[in-house]
Order: sequence, then C-alpha cells, then structure tokens
Amino acid sequence: MGAVILASSLAAALAMLVQSRHEAPGLGRFFLTMPYVVFALLVPLQFPIENVVARAVTAGQYAWWSNFKLFAFCCGRGPLTHPMVDGPFIFMSILLLPFSPHRTMLPSTVGTRVARATKKPEPVEGQLAEFAAKLALKATLLSTFVFVMTKHPPQNIYFRDLVLCFALYAFLGVLEDGLGCVSATLLNNLPVERSFEKFYLSSSIREFWSKRWNQHVAKLLKCVVYEPIVEGRVLRAEHHHHHHRRPGRPSVGARVLGTLATFLASGVMHEVVFAYVTGGVVTYDWLAFFTLQGAYVLCESVLHLTLRNRWNVEVPKWIGIPITWSFLIYTGELHFFKPVRLHGIDTAFLASLAGIIKM
Repeated sequence: MGAVILASSLAAALAMLVQSRHEAPGLGRFFLTMPYVVFALLVPLQFPIENVVARAVTAGQYAWWSNFKLFAFCCGRGPLTHPMVDGPFIFMSILLLPFSPHRTMLPSTVGTRVARATKKPEPVEGQLAEFAAKLALKATLLSTFVFVMTKHPPQNIYFRDLVLCFALYAFLGVLEDGLGCVSATLLNNLPVERSFEKFYLSSSIREFWSKRWNQHVAKLLKCVVYEPIVEGRVLRAEHHHHHHRRPGRPSVGARVLGTLATFLASGVMHEVVFAYVTGGVVTYDWLAFFTLQGAYVLCESVLHLTLRNRWNVEVPKWIGIPITWSFLIYTGELHFFKPVRLHGIDTAFLASLAGIIKM
C-alpha cells in the first residue's frame, strides 16, 4: 500500500508539472496540486506508530515541507520556481527531497535586503565534500547522543533539554544534509541552502530563528506565510496583473503581522507532525511554544532598538549568546520538551535510533 501511494504521488507530481507549464499561478495550479497533497498527507500513515523516526521524517517531509513547496509554487513563489527547474526530474527532486535551491537564485519582491543578507552559494564542486563531511559529523553526534542517553543520561532537566536540542540538530542535519543536499549535488548539480549556520552562536532569538536554525524550513515558511502578508498579495508580484510599481519596504504593521503569522503557522505544522508521530495526540504545547516565539522575537527587537536609539547600547555577543540560549532552553522546557517526555517520544526516538545504528 505504501509503495502504491508513493508511486501515485510521483505520478501526480509529474502530471501536475506537465499541466502547470500551461497554467499560470493561481487557483488552476492549486487544484492541479490537490492529488499530490492528499497522497502526501497519507504517506506517514503507512509506517507503524512504533517507528517514530520514519513517522517523524515522512510527516515533516511530505505532510509539511513538500506540501508547502507546492503551496508556494501555486503562488509563483518558492523553491519550485527556481530558474534551474527546467524539467520533471529536477522538479520532483526538489519536491520529494528535503532541500531547497539557494535563496539568492530565487526571485523576491520583498525589497532588496534578502539578496544582500543571504550568502552567495559556494561553487557546486565543493558542495559534495562539504555536505558529506557534515553528514559524517552529525551521524557521529547522533551515535554519541544514543550512547550518552542510554548509558549516562543527564540528571539536570535543562542540561538534558540541551542535549536533546543538539540531537535534533544532528538528526535534521543527517536528513537534510544527507538525503537532501548530497542528493541535490549528485543528481542535479544544484547550489543548495545550508540548513544550519552555526546555530550555537546565536546572540538573539531573532538571529536563531531567522538566520541559523533549520533555514530550509524557515524559508519555506517565509515564502508561504510571511511574504504574501507583507506584500499584501498571494501571488508573487510579476504574476499580479494590478501591480506595476517596484515594491518598497513593507510597513511595520505588515511585518509584525507577518512575523506572528509565520510563527503561528510553524506551531500548527509542528502540532501536525506531533499528531502523526503519536497517533493523533494534539498537545497545543508546541503550538504555544512557536506562537510565543514570534511574540518574543518582536519584544526582543523593540528592546534592542530602544537600547540602540536611546542609549546607544549594543548587546555584545559574549552576553547575547548565553542569554539567548538560557531563554530558549527555559521556554523550550515549558512547552516543547515537556510534551515530548510526557508522551514518551524521547524514549521511542532513542530506541528507534539505537535500532538503526545497530543495523
């Protein structure tokens, strides 16, 4: 049954691509994507609930990330509109694997700061070695995590949360750097986004979420939720027949609303993944965690602006980093890690990883 669903997903994606060449972004393209969206939502259910890793991976990749790529595509946005997507093979690779082409090669209508703030992609020739090295490092981290948590689990709850945070980084890194980025380099020779940018050096909550932690997903949320809100239109500007002027800087109100909506959407989708993994449990804690992070980011931005404009004070990194991490771990314990322990996801995840490592 699982093989049939995956095969149908591929067929639906291919049919959609063929039709979408003759369909402008909008409702027509949206309806053409619906067969794939339905199939993608069913993919995680083909794995037994005991297989936490498989459920988590397929729920994240297919029920969330893959479908968000399609929603963006329907609006003329996102990784599937990359200039190098010139055939069904590359299109389906980007759709079905956890990677996105480098952001600097995507069109954007939200001012010009995105292109300036984003690093240019490294030469494709160096990508394979880079991501292979990252894959080996993060696989080693995962093995170390399994050993530590089974033989010498930390007794301090906050230190345990910190260990779980690095384990999550390693797990997502193996998934995205390995299955995603190595595949993108080998199969398509594409420059790809780096998902993690030394997240442990984050000196603010905003920096952590917007620049350093899981940028593959952050940029999907940006093109599906944030950009339509700050632009005031669902379709990207060149596809909007009433738009003829060069876009300016979005208003403060639009950016605040876009930020809050983006974190809210992240919370909703994390709850969806949680429900897949647990067999239907909705805690609302993950929704609260990510929604509140949006409010924290805005409050932090106001604080930093006040310090800078009124007293000409910039928070040095050596102070910002420990404050940021203390805050993230404390709020994470309140709403993120607690339901993970309560529903036994941490022990089930550990057991699944241990089984994979022993294979």
